[in-house]
Amino acid sequence: MRRRHGAFSLVEVVITTLILAGALVPMYFLFTGSSKSIFRSRISYMALHAAREELEALRQLPPSKLIQMRHDWEAVTGSVLRRVTAPGDPEAKGPTLNYPEEYARIETKLSVSSAADVDPDVAAPANPRLYAVLLQVRWQEMGKSEEEGGAGHRTALSRFHTLIGDHRVR
Repeated sequence: MRRRHGAFSLVEVVITTLILAGALVPMYFLFTGSSKSIFRSRISYMALHAAREELEALRQLPPSKLIQMRHDWEAVTGSVLRRVTAPGDPEAKGPTLNYPEEYARIETKLSVSSAADVDPDVAAPANPRLYAVLLQVRWQEMGKSEEEGGAGHRTALSRFHTLIGDHRVR
């Protein structure tokens, strides 16, 4: 049988297809895995950013208002200033900055107490001018929550402990 130049046999086409498929399948898994990794990294950065913003705002409050600041798990939504306004205070006036919608996957829980109540070794002798702050942040990394009809989602949790001192001159 005589072969024309430039034509391929069926065997050559099948072998070439198998080689390409063998190379494309691992690349597909590489791209999907990196996409998931990028998403997890992004949501964890957003959660840490929200925690940092809340802790920085708490440091600006006077101690009389700081001790009143505590809340159970709350989604990070709405105005940034609303989250750091002490109970009973009207919301701050002026331009506000709202969290993007993606931050709704993140929740925080805050507790503030006297440093001596939490750990006597931290402020020995007891220092009434120190306050222990515990801010917990959890976020949904992947999938839909059970409320949204999903079954397979992962959550992550971080805890931030810090002391805030009353630096007012008396």
